[in-house]
This record gives sequence, C-alpha cells and structure tokens, in this order.
Amino acid sequence: MEKLLAVLPPTEDPERALSQLLPKLAKTIASEIRRAETPSTETFLLLLMSQEPSNEPPKAETPDPSVYLG
Repeated sequence: MEKLLAVLPPTEDPERALSQLLPKLAKTIASEIRRAETPSTETFLLLLMSQEPSNEPPKAETPDPSVYLG
C-alpha cells in the first residue's frame, strides 16, 4: 500500500487519483504477465513486491490524454 501511495500524484482527492491510476496499473500488470509468461498473477505480484525499493524518486510520466478526455 505504501508503494502505491508513493506513486500517486499529490492531490486533495486521493480516491479520484487512485481510480485513474488503477486501470493503467491493471493493463501494465496484465502485459507484464503475458510478456514474462508467469504462471499466475499471484506469482507475478509476489515477484513485483519482492523487488528492492529504489531510493530514487519515481520518474514523472507524460500524462495519459485518455484520463483527461474521460
């Protein structure tokens, strides 16, 4: 949960920010699972969570226009 909150942009409405981030996160996880041919989502999530956290701040991504276009 802390890792997820760390990547959310600063906002007064964290619920809205999270709801915009989750579809993109789900697509990323699904594509990584397909690419890595991991046996299960659980295995992939465990692998993802076991990675050492970086001390570098998260890199800003270019905004996804579909988020703003509704």
